[in-house]
Amino acid sequence: MINLDTTKGFVPIYRSLLDEPIWFCWSPEYRVVFITLVLMVNHSAKIWEFKGKSYSVFPGGKITSVKSIEKSCGKGITTAIVRSALKKFVNMGLIEIETSNENTLIRIRNWDSNYTIKSKQKNKGITVIKPANSI
Repeated sequence: MINLDTTKGFVPIYRSLLDEPIWFCWSPEYRVVFITLVLMVNHSAKIWEFKGKSYSVFPGGKITSVKSIEKSCGKGITTAIVRSALKKFVNMGLIEIETSNENTLIRIRNWDSNYTIKSKQKNKGITVIKPANSI
């Protein structure tokens, strides 16, 4: 059984991603890295120390490291795979990266339009099915 911590929020992943040509072109490892990045980035603004300065890291951004991404991806994902995937994602315009000797600032482009639910849409089309009470 999976125990999900609902206090950490959620990210909508649209089924139409399966229809995108990039989904078919990516290896399963790249898919894991991309979905992991989407789950790792901040959902609200946070203050971080980066390159000796304080920065506000906005939703869709994260200060992390390749090793941390690798660890979050789980079994079968190596440093080389993460580095290669990040390079591909930058070239495709999906993410932006700024690096230092210790950390990497990753920003997912179009975060607000692709990975958040606007307040008007929050409950649109969602049906909650409650189990009948047992007697």
